[in-house]
Amino acid sequence: MARELSIPQRTAVQEILGVEHNVGISVRVVVASGSMKMMPAGIGKPDALKFVQDQSSPGRAIEIAGADYLALMAGNPDWSPDKPADTFRNDDLWHFVDAIEMLGPATGPTGQAQSAAAAAINEARETMNQKQLLQVQIDALERETINITANKALFEAKIEDAKAETRNAEADAILKEQAAAAESMVAQQTRMIEVRTAKVADLRAQLDALNAPK
Repeated sequence: MARELSIPQRTAVQEILGVEHNVGISVRVVVASGSMKMMPAGIGKPDALKFVQDQSSPGRAIEIAGADYLALMAGNPDWSPDKPADTFRNDDLWHFVDAIEMLGPATGPTGQAQSAAAAAINEARETMNQKQLLQVQIDALERETINITANKALFEAKIEDAKAETRNAEADAILKEQAAAAESMVAQQTRMIEVRTAKVADLRAQLDALNAPK
């Protein structure tokens, strides 16, 4: 015979134990139930409140994919206006865990449409990576150009000093050798600056092409 029991209401504690992000496709979240308990934190340290998984309730996996995944990776959604695009936080994951467990996965692009959406995300991410790489190369070349220009100025100053300084014939010959060596370095550094300037122009053209509206 069945019986009725009055069970006092209790607070359930859940924790995200793991997150596996299949970039451009889905996020797999492992959730477990348990309780918060004071646990030893180590010798000489105060006990700390920690999550302890209920061993009779194994963790469960929630798959955020399709339309749910696209919504998770979107920026400034209605449910979290301050959320940046292409990333997620624990609170964002909980939003979808609760929705999927209560309502099931959202209906949205599937099959070819879902693949196209994932491909579009990957293409956008690849474009962003290309932009960042180009900018890093540009910044590095510009720093090199500044350093080379500074060194070139030092050698040019040595040339002027050598020309202005007059001593005996032997000293003049040494100064002329130093001036010739400095002139050679100036010529070499001038070519290095020209090469880097041309490379920066080419990289900037590539960056502008990526930034151009399509």
